[in-house]
Amino acid sequence: MQEVRIDELLLDAREHVLRAHKEYKVDLIFAQEAEDDALITVHGNEYLLRTACINLMENNCKFSDNHTSCVQISFWKNQTILRFSDAGIGIPESDLENLFTPFYRGTNRDYASGSGIGMALVYKIVHLHKGDIEVISRQGEGTVFTVRLPHI
Repeated sequence: MQEVRIDELLLDAREHVLRAHKEYKVDLIFAQEAEDDALITVHGNEYLLRTACINLMENNCKFSDNHTSCVQISFWKNQTILRFSDAGIGIPESDLENLFTPFYRGTNRDYASGSGIGMALVYKIVHLHKGDIEVISRQGEGTVFTVRLPHI
């Protein structure tokens, strides 16, 4: 575990996604300017956090027709907040309760390939870093994953 600047990590994750998938687009939005680097720095494992961010970006792109992920970084009191959103097909309400279950593939599994491991891994990584993740989704409108991590 070490100090990890989330803004730099997101830039690296974005680069990784765009190199692997030329048709994807990842927009990074910095909602606030951090006057203190501590507001966007977390104590954690850089590799694992990058893996979680890559997975969330790729899922946004994979499940939307325009292959776009919009990632917003902000902070509040003792948390760094990341929102990964898309204007995609959305997740059926019946699938939300099992979304973070290993090997679970929802009813929209025919839309894109996958193994059912990614979201379970993201969940474990976020909780390993004493954070939390929530999802809001509407079919036909899109999905927003919000990750909150304690900053240093």
